[in-house]
Amino acid sequence: MSIQELESKVQRFISNKDIIAEKTAENKNLMDEIYSGMARLNLADLVVQLPFSEDNEFISVKIRDKKTKRLDKPTLAAKAEVDKSELTTYGISYYTKAGKITPEMIQENTHKIVDSVVKIKKKKPRKKKNKGGK
Repeated sequence: MSIQELESKVQRFISNKDIIAEKTAENKNLMDEIYSGMARLNLADLVVQLPFSEDNEFISVKIRDKKTKRLDKPTLAAKAEVDKSELTTYGISYYTKAGKITPEMIQENTHKIVDSVVKIKKKKPRKKKNKGGK
């Protein structure tokens, strides 16, 4: 491989990275618009047929609530009188054993967070099971 070919491949690589970044930003905007449109129409699920699919593929769009628990480390650190950066998994274990942090303090500072997310998947129809063995 010559130096010119190598330089050309590096330039193509950077160009591809730029295209990926643009498409990622565009998809994020599209996802926001899809979520807004579905919320406005009060839809939780949507099926979109692919017009020229040989396998009858379709697109499934669903809005789901993602439930997570998040520890409020700044508040816990203030109550325990320790630096927030020390509240790693090891640090929390250490301070709990030392008695500076109690399980009750952890529970008080753990909050449930619900985020609505859009899931978009391309799917094939399920194949029917052959009953009767013939």
